Amino acid sequence: MREHNEGHNDLDQRFDALVEHLEKWSEETMKMMGSDTRQSHPTAGHLDLKTIRWFRTVFGKWSLEIVGMLVATGRVRFEELRRTLAGISSHVLSQKLKALEEAGFVKRTILESRPPRALYELSERGAALVVLGRPAVLFLIADAAKDEILCQMRTQ
Repeated sequence: MREHNEGHNDLDQRFDALVEHLEKWSEETMKMMGSDTRQSHPTAGHLDLKTIRWFRTVFGKWSLEIVGMLVATGRVRFEELRRTLAGISSHVLSQKLKALEEAGFVKRTILESRPPRALYELSERGAALVVLGRPAVLFLIADAAKDEILCQMRTQ
């Protein structure tokens, strides 16, 4: 168990260093952008209400699953995506893809066929979003693994 604890301590230190780096980077970037949103909306952290609403529209229910499937499959047809995401209706999938496309995260290519078909894939901006989000996902995975090990230690 000690090896697991040392490994988790190393991970904790690594994530702490990343958080510190990102906090500095964010502050510098906000200054470059000419805004410090914490002054205008202290309860919203670094996000104003308009940005929060935009996040909810683009990244609400099903959006992460769609992005995840596009990462895993590359280019995919609408029906294939709908079948893979069991439980999503065609209408909701269409709305989500449209919102992600309008936000610049998804690229749609119309195939010249009868009937016309569309292929969906991540745009460059969508791929960049995945790279930026990967540390958060890794943090959650590491945290869940640490919690699982702690639970196992308590039951022994």
